[in-house]
Amino acid sequence: MNSPIVKTLIILLILLIPAAALTALDIGQTGWEFHLVDNNFFYPNYAADPFAPRFEASDRSLSINEIALDSDSRLDITAGTRFSLFSFRRSDDPDVGIQLDLFLTIPMYMEGSSNDFLGMDGIYSIGLVLSPSDWFTGRFSRHHICTHAGDEIDKHLQGSPSIDYDSSPTMLSSTYVRDDFGISLALNPLVPMGLSTRANSLLVYGDFYYFWPGEDPLGTRQIKPAREAYYWTNMGIEIRTPDLFGSIRAFAAYNVSAWQELSWMPSHSVDAGIEIPGAFDDLLLRVSYSYYNGRSLMNNFYNRREVFEGISISIDK
Repeated sequence: MNSPIVKTLIILLILLIPAAALTALDIGQTGWEFHLVDNNFFYPNYAADPFAPRFEASDRSLSINEIALDSDSRLDITAGTRFSLFSFRRSDDPDVGIQLDLFLTIPMYMEGSSNDFLGMDGIYSIGLVLSPSDWFTGRFSRHHICTHAGDEIDKHLQGSPSIDYDSSPTMLSSTYVRDDFGISLALNPLVPMGLSTRANSLLVYGDFYYFWPGEDPLGTRQIKPAREAYYWTNMGIEIRTPDLFGSIRAFAAYNVSAWQELSWMPSHSVDAGIEIPGAFDDLLLRVSYSYYNGRSLMNNFYNRREVFEGISISIDK
């Protein structure tokens, strides 16, 4: 019963008991609606964040690659999703309310010349979202990152050139694990200024993550190998045009993150292209050019740098 997965399931079941009871109540008369597994998300997804929860395929050409692989091109796949366990929303304004979000991202990295599987990350979060208006949203979340790197990185079984990688080719588990708490804010400043009626025409956001030693119902919190690097930040800005042809619109997004374990060296990410809301049911299709300059996206090599550009196709909410 000490498994974090078992503890997570127990917590979710406990939350579902009152949620299931509320579904039998007619709370619409109070001006509020209860939704179990809600598809209407209050907190926005970040277009330029490489670790945002979405499904994505990216062809990337690396101009700086300090992991010393055989190839300077990668075909990366991100398998990610999120859903709301439950929400309370205003009957007359579905963008106002409180919501419990679950989201996960599993980025996978493959060498472009041979498509060999190099490694994968697991990023999991549960977050309580508060949305007092259609232009301001906040989130408090419990965040877990873990990394697994394959022995393809160590071609000659002599140990990886990276000091933070387990050099034994028979031990593929990562030495990189983080369990953080996060405080996130997202603003749509044009809406209260009366310059736009669409909430996502301009988005400004920021995340502050911190490590709090100890345990909670989701398990023992870990931070390794940088045991004293308690903080990291993530922020960005996005802008979208009005619909150009039908529902197609153009967008540009910038994201920057900085980690205490790297003396706050910034990692920059830029995405620009087109997106089609509702291309697949209620999902959003995005085709974009991307540029990245910063720490390796493979978190097990966090003290290594990479610079790349490429084309991405992604689907998210």
